[in-house]
Parts: sequence; structure tokens; C-alpha cells
Amino acid sequence: MPDGSVASEAPEVDLGAITILDGDEEIEISLDDVAEYHGLMTNSEPDACTCCICMFRAAKVGLGELYGDEIPERSDIGITSYLPSPGAVHTAMLITGTGPKLECGNPGQFRLLYLNETEIEDLSNPNLKSASADNSAENYHFIFTRLSTGESVEISVSGEMFPSDYFELRKKVQIEMTATEDEKNLFSSEWSGTRNKFLESQDWEIYNEIDEPEEEPEEEPDVAGGAAFLAFLICMLVVFAVFARR
Repeated sequence: MPDGSVASEAPEVDLGAITILDGDEEIEISLDDVAEYHGLMTNSEPDACTCCICMFRAAKVGLGELYGDEIPERSDIGITSYLPSPGAVHTAMLITGTGPKLECGNPGQFRLLYLNETEIEDLSNPNLKSASADNSAENYHFIFTRLSTGESVEISVSGEMFPSDYFELRKKVQIEMTATEDEKNLFSSEWSGTRNKFLESQDWEIYNEIDEPEEEPEEEPDVAGGAAFLAFLICMLVVFAVFARR
């Protein structure tokens, strides 16, 4: 939720769940589970912020590309993120089982990097806030890895998901605390709208690497076949009429 203002209610959207195996236990992680864990980690009410939603949906796409119809082992999931944000970090921690306050027998791997590839090791909320000061659309970049094979999938967010002044306003409101009331209200509106876009848009509208499915071509009517049947029917009617006159 944007600091210093109140966000609008999020629309009700069913994004499904991420299904994983932790040892012999099959676990389904929903966006509600993400919101609850994010709230636990920030000592606040359960809340799925924009970054939670973005990471959750990116993970669904990335893991789907890597595993297809298989259910991945949690210990086989690796996530690398370039987005220093509590919401994105907590979501990745929950999926990989690498976060605090989780009962996980077989965790995967999670790494958080700056854009220059330097690893961010302090994942506390204050440090994440500090590290996120210069976030831009470029930070919304994730790598999902099947650790057992080394196969990876990169997922990045289209810059069109964000208003042009979104990150400038975010810095004023959430980092520098220099925003005017008008700027706070504008950012609150843009934050809510962006969150809603991440909830309601199709995968290919959000992520650069996902192609829009091609529409199935409509079948053209079989004109030749229809004409042949009509001719056959006329012939039969003529034959029937001839025999009827006899």
C-alpha cells in the first residue's frame, strides 16, 4: 500500500494457485497465501501489493515453462530477482521455502541482485526499502531455474504496465518523503491502477517473453461439398418424380 495515502479496494480475481511438492507433501500456494505471508513479514494486515502479484504471476508463468504438467519439487526451484521490494522478496521466499517463519523441509534457492549483478544479502524490510530507491521497470526482471537440470527461463515486465511518472512519484512518496498531498493522492491512484492491471491483464500483456496465443482460424463453409449434395438431392427428386408418374 502506498505510504501516506489509502489505496482503493482490489478487484476480485482468481489467479489460481502454484502447486509444488515439499518432500511428500503437495502444497498449493495462492495469492491469498502470499498476502498472508507478506503481512506476517511486515507486521501488517494481509495484503497483496503490486510486487507480490507481479512475482506470483511471473512464477506461475516461469514454472509452467520449466515443468509443464509436472509438479515441481520445492527443492528444485531457483528464483533470481532484480526487484528489491518486500512484496516480491516475500513472495519468492514463500514459493522457494527460503524465508523466515516458514516450516519447510526442502527449500529451494532465492537470490536478490542489483541490476549490476551484485547480490543483496540483507533482506530485511528497511534494507529492501533503501535498496529500492531507484527502482524502475527494468528491475521487474526474474529468472526461474530448474536446479536439477540448470534450465532457466527469464521473465520481465513490459514498461507499459506503469504510468510514465510512476517511479518518480514512488520515490518522492515512499523513499524521500517529500511528496505534496497532490502527489500522494496521484501516486495512490496510479498505484491502485497499476496493481489492478497486474491482477486483470493477460500474461502476454504483462510479460515481454509471453506471446499472445494465436486465434483458431474459423472454418470456411464447404461450398463444393454443399453444392454436390444439393445436385444429388435434385437428381433424386427428379428420379422420384419420374417414377411417381408411371
